[in-house]
Amino acid sequence: MVRDADRTNFSRTFKYLIVMQFLGRGIPFIVNTWMVRHVSVEDYALYAIKFHVFITVILFLSREGYRQACMRMDIFSYGDLNGDNVVKLMKTTWWIIPRGIIITLLACTYTLWSEALSFSHPIAKAYLVIGFSCMLELLAEPLYILSQNLHLLELRLIVETAATILRCLTTYILIVKDTGMEKGLVFAFSQVAYGVCLFFGYWSYFLLFRVFKISALFPFRRVLRNNICPCRGGDRMDDDKQLSSMCDTFNYQSFWKFFLQEGEKIILMFFDTPYNQAVYGLIDKFGSLVVRVVFLPFEESSYTTFASLEELIANFATGKLGCQLFICEQLTLSVSLSRTGPRENQDQEVRKLPFRSTEAYLVDWCLVVLAFGPSYSYSLFRLLNKQEYSDGEAPAALRCYCLYVVALAMNDD
Repeated sequence: MVRDADRTNFSRTFKYLIVMQFLGRGIPFIVNTWMVRHVSVEDYALYAIKFHVFITVILFLSREGYRQACMRMDIFSYGDLNGDNVVKLMKTTWWIIPRGIIITLLACTYTLWSEALSFSHPIAKAYLVIGFSCMLELLAEPLYILSQNLHLLELRLIVETAATILRCLTTYILIVKDTGMEKGLVFAFSQVAYGVCLFFGYWSYFLLFRVFKISALFPFRRVLRNNICPCRGGDRMDDDKQLSSMCDTFNYQSFWKFFLQEGEKIILMFFDTPYNQAVYGLIDKFGSLVVRVVFLPFEESSYTTFASLEELIANFATGKLGCQLFICEQLTLSVSLSRTGPRENQDQEVRKLPFRSTEAYLVDWCLVVLAFGPSYSYSLFRLLNKQEYSDGEAPAALRCYCLYVVALAMNDD
């Protein structure tokens, strides 16, 4: 299991997430660059915009609220793993599955109706196959959230990297073999390969290595017992209600966040041409290579680090833990909790210290993008993509995206 010091080690978490994002975005970027030269503009627009929005609707609205709430929960108590907290966490995360089934059915029904597709149409089959792949990912989601709370970063690195490689290989093989399969189905089956790898990866680890008892991973009997005899649940039921209330709040926020995050793709999907959709998809792939690889690890590692620090600071304030349990190696050179002064000021300093070095890291990346991005946008497009993209408005759009990256870096700071 992860040592207590590792749970508050921001640099360790950040490094693992950087590697995961580099592999998870870098490998698909290479395959995507190759794929653009072998598919039509219409097929790439379908892949980059319509399928992306369809997948995001299902996954984001099904799990994002639960991720935000449950990953802020600390399942450790005074440095030791608390079994009751694990059960409480799993009882809440399993609600992702019925929510995902409902959203998947609604998304499939609306998409087939809005595009007037029959079930025999290849694109309709592709949407249904993608819906199945999304359910595979959602079935692995409770264990993904549990692994994140346990800081099993090595597990996530292995599983997600293997899933990404399998998806890219599936896409490459089906296109190179020229099987005559519709490109929409090629993209759909590659997404299924990704979902299958995630499902078996997380479930195999927790079942084969017996990390927890089956009753902890499937706490349905406890739920029924507490409902039949509420007096046996005690304060645990109140804690479940508190976590559920937080999930409801984040689910509501995720609904609006989805439209703010994917609104431009939805507008393009309904009101613009396939060529402009494909251009936007290319820009988004280029930009996300920097935004996701650099900024997303900073954001994700902040969730778990803040949650761990808050509990450990509170325990130190009550005298239940020594300061050595929650001061990371990089903190000891900057602050001493034994000094005199208001306790609130000391706690604020501890919360700020893990992120100071990362602020400089983000600023450096921001300056690099601003210095080289606008000048080499055309050369990059001309080198990697077809001439019809480089001679259009894509390079100018990428220059504007570089300014957007700067705004994102300032926002993360």
